[in-house]
Amino acid sequence: MTEVSKSFHLYSFSAHFGRQVAGEVACPSPDARLNDDVTDCEQPLALRRVTSHCAGRNSCTLQPTTEFFDEPCEGVYKMLDVKYLCS
Repeated sequence: MTEVSKSFHLYSFSAHFGRQVAGEVACPSPDARLNDDVTDCEQPLALRRVTSHCAGRNSCTLQPTTEFFDEPCEGVYKMLDVKYLCS
């Protein structure tokens, strides 16, 4: 969960769900059945989903799951990276 002062609000400017770096660089898969070498797995609507869920709030909880973001690529260990501003 991300939380900011009650007088501030969250505004996302970048969100990526999928896999952009190999497992030896970041977040190796704890499950040998999931591929962590893929670097071109991207959910194109990630920023839109984060924004619709969190914009203008002073706290926000996101679950980095395919249930929330949909499945961008089967069998790949995914990561969530969100960059935001508080204003």
